[in-house]
Amino acid sequence: MKNDLLCLKTIYKFLFEWSSPLLLLTFVFSPKIFYSVRLGDLFILFFLVAFIPEWLSKKNIELFPEEKAGLLFLLWVSVVSFFSLIIGVNCGGGRMALTLGRFIEFGAVYALAATSNKNYSKTLLSAKISVLFLLLWALFEAFFGYFMDNYEYIRTFNEGFFEGEANHVAGAIAILANLSSILFLPGFIAVFFSGSRIALVGLLAGAIRIFCSEKSRIGLASLVIVVLVIIMAPSIWKARYMDSLQLDSIYSGPHVDRFHSWKIAIEETPVLWGTGLGSRPSSVYESLYVMIYAETGIVGLILLIATFAVRFVRQQNINSVATALIVLSVLSLTMNTLIIARVSLPLAIILGTFRKN
Repeated sequence: MKNDLLCLKTIYKFLFEWSSPLLLLTFVFSPKIFYSVRLGDLFILFFLVAFIPEWLSKKNIELFPEEKAGLLFLLWVSVVSFFSLIIGVNCGGGRMALTLGRFIEFGAVYALAATSNKNYSKTLLSAKISVLFLLLWALFEAFFGYFMDNYEYIRTFNEGFFEGEANHVAGAIAILANLSSILFLPGFIAVFFSGSRIALVGLLAGAIRIFCSEKSRIGLASLVIVVLVIIMAPSIWKARYMDSLQLDSIYSGPHVDRFHSWKIAIEETPVLWGTGLGSRPSSVYESLYVMIYAETGIVGLILLIATFAVRFVRQQNINSVATALIVLSVLSLTMNTLIIARVSLPLAIILGTFRKN
């Protein structure tokens, strides 16, 4: 009996200390099992239940300013969404539940990371495994597809296991690759082959923050190699990015549809409180800022921005936190980042891990 209890305590201690790294790996590689529900979502429930005794043992937990702002944001979007559902403005009850669930899930993962053993080296190890594996995946897909399909352009992370999720996977890489200057180069190559323009911009924005502050030789060497990769890469892979630099591309193609959707969503939105979470399919927005404004109003948008801005100001000297928030702010321009588990939950782990630093 004593041996069994000792064994259970050992397993519990292991899970408690490795919860953040294990969840990080789960989110990056978790497949969908039903609609937008992933296997990683079930892991979260498991860890939440397992750590209830640990949470109950803690008393007088002091909240930081950004956490108070985050709770106010969650309260505001909940009230607005349920009210809009009651009065009939919002007919997307299922979408509302899923979107609100993603926000709550973000908070739960943040709490798990903040509560468990905040061993940065374990989290960094998981990030390295994730980025390096995704790099190998990207290289295999890119070159195998390139030569097997008569030198046609192949966008990685868009078929098979990651079907249709190139932007999401690239967004996760952009956040994780800036945890260490060593991860930047493999992260850049993986994102480059994914064809995700916003993830590439986000990755570079975060990298500039790291390299300017650290002035490391690794960072300088990585930037030189990045330039060489861009110059030497076949034109078929560079075309997607070069087209975006043309002014004509802004007024044609998918950009026009996106701007038109934003315009309609903004014009039809009650300025203060919005139309409620899930009132429109998330694909309508393709921008966290537009989505939050359209569905929770200017109040919700201000609370959301305040939550992350206050955290940035409080911990701007911690590169892992500062760069993650910079990447998030860029990705959110054309991605609904906080409701994309593959992007938002690794971010929640980083923020939770460094909560008190």
